[in-house]
Amino acid sequence: MMADMELRHLRSFVATSEKLSFRVAAKQLHISQPALSKQIQQLETEMGVRLFQRQRPQIRLTSAGEAFLDRVRNLLLESSAAIAEARQVQAGLAGSVTIGFVSPAVFAALPRVIKHFRDVLPDGEFRLREMSASRQLSELSQRGIDFALVQTLAHPPEFQSVVVTRERFALVHSVRHPLAGARAAGLNEFLNDVVFLPEHEDIAGIRDLILANFAQHGGTPARFQEIRGVQTAISLASTNLGIALVPESAKSMRMQGVQFRALRNTSLPLETRLVWRRGDKSPSFRHLRSALHVIALR
Repeated sequence: MMADMELRHLRSFVATSEKLSFRVAAKQLHISQPALSKQIQQLETEMGVRLFQRQRPQIRLTSAGEAFLDRVRNLLLESSAAIAEARQVQAGLAGSVTIGFVSPAVFAALPRVIKHFRDVLPDGEFRLREMSASRQLSELSQRGIDFALVQTLAHPPEFQSVVVTRERFALVHSVRHPLAGARAAGLNEFLNDVVFLPEHEDIAGIRDLILANFAQHGGTPARFQEIRGVQTAISLASTNLGIALVPESAKSMRMQGVQFRALRNTSLPLETRLVWRRGDKSPSFRHLRSALHVIALR
């Protein structure tokens, strides 16, 4: 008795069911007719059912055989897909890649990374997780994510990184703000406004650059209100309760009731970095490595 049902027995059963001839099916499978007959007998013995009615020179499926055929076809299709997927994963052509990101990255950096990664790994599954920069680096170290998109000014030496985007800040305020207008804005004109500032833990890099831009071009604002995320800052600015400095790419939100304005003086640029583990030897990373050279700003 056959110890376990094998895929070759199932393939032999399907071929025999479709040809309704042991001779023709054996020729298609490139085995002898006696060997095929033995496989079918083993399968029937293992299952404890009769799959074919043998009426020489013809055979036909029994009711049990007809019911079994549909299931076996699906099973063989799934097994072929599973084998192909396993081979792709081993070769680094499939599998899942988890990317962490800070909220400002959704406007420019994240779409840029996904586009180039998908060019290299079209069958890969990309999982996205929004989290603070510090949590991303912790998750990256513990292999909870494969890449991090952060705006911190530095990272530990266990990681490597490339700059994905470099952009200026834009001032955003309500269209009802007393200083609303088309001209470029000077930060020194807005020192008495409430400034919506990202929490330090949320987006440390962008927070530090916002304060540095005020210090370089205007001074220190009198009042701050901490918020989470650039989208929240823009939404609150529309209420005319305060202003915000946001990456220029955030203009793509096109929110009603707000005005985005360039800064009169050249602002300190905001860099978004893609970070990964140094010496990563995963199959997927081997293929994504080529995309890193395209993604990196020169």
